[in-house]
Amino acid sequence: MELVAGCRDAADLRQIQQFLRQVTSLPVSASISQAAHQLMESFSLSHGLQIPDALIAATALEHRLTLYTKNRRHFQMIPGLTVHRPY
Repeated sequence: MELVAGCRDAADLRQIQQFLRQVTSLPVSASISQAAHQLMESFSLSHGLQIPDALIAATALEHRLTLYTKNRRHFQMIPGLTVHRPY
């Protein structure tokens, strides 16, 4: 959803849709939701963590995945989260 929200026009949306057909989507489980809530309590006031980023981080932590993002600063304060800028 965050990728779609960042689209500037229909061409961007088509590019995102094509990309998403190649990846696996992971559902937000109850444990991910609870972890995101804890991240919000810990980092929303001090670092401005937003709900979408908390859900993304919690999903990566739950599945022990590296998070690839151009916005490393949104996630750098979260302990245990491996963040990599792809380019």
